[in-house]
Amino acid sequence: MDLQAALTALAARASGRLGVAIRYLPDGPVYQLRADEAFYPASVIKVPILAEVFCQAAEGRLDLNHRVAVLDEDRREGSGILASLKPGLALTIGDLAELMIVISDNTATAALVRLVGAPAVNARMRDLGLARTRLAGAMAGDRESRDRSETTPADMLRLFELLWRGEIAGPEESARMLDILSRQQFMDLARYLPVDDLSEEDGRQQSAVLLASKSGAVNGVRNDVGLITARTAKGPRPYIVSVFTNEVEDGRLWTPENPAMLTVGEVSRLAYRHLLEDL
Repeated sequence: MDLQAALTALAARASGRLGVAIRYLPDGPVYQLRADEAFYPASVIKVPILAEVFCQAAEGRLDLNHRVAVLDEDRREGSGILASLKPGLALTIGDLAELMIVISDNTATAALVRLVGAPAVNARMRDLGLARTRLAGAMAGDRESRDRSETTPADMLRLFELLWRGEIAGPEESARMLDILSRQQFMDLARYLPVDDLSEEDGRQQSAVLLASKSGAVNGVRNDVGLITARTAKGPRPYIVSVFTNEVEDGRLWTPENPAMLTVGEVSRLAYRHLLEDL
């Protein structure tokens, strides 16, 4: 299969704008489609925030076991549970990071941005070579953030590759971040893959594919970026898929049949099929 041609054909029939970056690790080919164009990241921006939290912890500037109160000013609507609880709940910084990724909790995200600072996140991304990634506002869903936050498929592919290589904050910290990302509960990339129940140890042991990823969604936008590891007869084969959509005519459809969600899943299916054909 000609993966580049397949991606181009998919983009031609898909609603809206599609950006893709795929890399087969450790040093395999890269396939790109509008990979350097800016897209609104939605909750994918939480991965740069996660990286900054762990970098500041590694530098001794914060303690992941330190408890902080979730303030009323942190409350954000949308995904998560903390917005439904009373203000003042004290959680560890590590727990807030888990909530931000695993259930994409917007209030936990706002609390972490309050602690580490959006300028620090942006400076870190520049230092890591992610020139087009910018977080604006206290949380990715704020109106201010929707106007100014951005990233590219290529930037997010690079961020996940750095995590895979153990180069963000350190090998142990990178591994812990990937562990958190492996437990997040919104997996559009896995739609057409042979994935078992990754929330349980038995499922992780049996699954033909493992996934550490972060999705993001608002009306007209569906994104997903992940490190995928295929278990093959020749051993594990890791690769990264970074998919962004924008301007999708989805009729505000928030169901599993959202057309952009189907597109994200199809990109992932094509990348997996290409890997198997090249073994």
